[in-house]
Amino acid sequence: MLVFYINTRFTYSRRYIQRLPLRVILAVAMVLTGYVLTYIITRLLFVNEFCSLGELNHIQRNVILWSVFMVAVSLTYFFATDWYQTEIQRKQLESLQVRTELNFLKSQINPHFLFNTLNNLFAIAQQSQAEELANGIARLADMMRYMIYECNAERVPLEKEVDYLRNFIALTQWRYTEQEVQVDWHIPTSLSGQMIAPMLLIPFIENAFKYGVQIGMQSTIRIALERTTDRIRFTCQNPVFPTTASLTENQGIGLENVKRRLSLLYPGKHELEIRQDEQFYSVTLLLFQS
Repeated sequence: MLVFYINTRFTYSRRYIQRLPLRVILAVAMVLTGYVLTYIITRLLFVNEFCSLGELNHIQRNVILWSVFMVAVSLTYFFATDWYQTEIQRKQLESLQVRTELNFLKSQINPHFLFNTLNNLFAIAQQSQAEELANGIARLADMMRYMIYECNAERVPLEKEVDYLRNFIALTQWRYTEQEVQVDWHIPTSLSGQMIAPMLLIPFIENAFKYGVQIGMQSTIRIALERTTDRIRFTCQNPVFPTTASLTENQGIGLENVKRRLSLLYPGKHELEIRQDEQFYSVTLLLFQS
């Protein structure tokens, strides 16, 4: 029973060991270690005193067979529970996607009308030589196009998600003066080949502007994105003001939805760390691709 408990609790646990070959190697090592310990103990303590050498060999064979049996049972138990948990997560994800699509369809306005209207406003702004307004309308059109036509996929190219973040930041900065908010933005020049779940990072930036910027005060929001072949690391930091300190302790449904989506879309393949002190509120998100 001890072998069964150790295998199911630690050796086969996703939390401790991620790769199946390593789990099997550890299980075999446990069986061999148990056999060696049994061999040493029986040879040193019991031979020629309580039973014969033949009886000891029989005991040792029973021990190794029992250990192998318990490893096999624990392996079967692991795969059964892992399949069950995966199936539950799959059904939860399907249910979430269906609800999201239904809610989207309920609130959706004819996108062609919206884009035609934005194109007309863009043309009017250019004719009036209002370049800043025209640029803002173009950014808004790009954001809407991304949300309506591309966010239904399970994964989108990372560069398109970053383009959406850039447009959001540019439009949001219009609400403030240059002295009130500065964005320290560090993004790799090349993001091709990397995929990410859509709209996963935007809630962190929305909250940074919502709780980290105050009219008449100077703020700096720091955003960084790092990527390797098998990992994406995103960080976002904003200042904390006395009037918003209590609000940042509970940043609403947005972050809860992100945590829920992470558990469904990146099960066992993400790390989310949120920290807050008297000066700063920071978020660090790691997404493992393999």
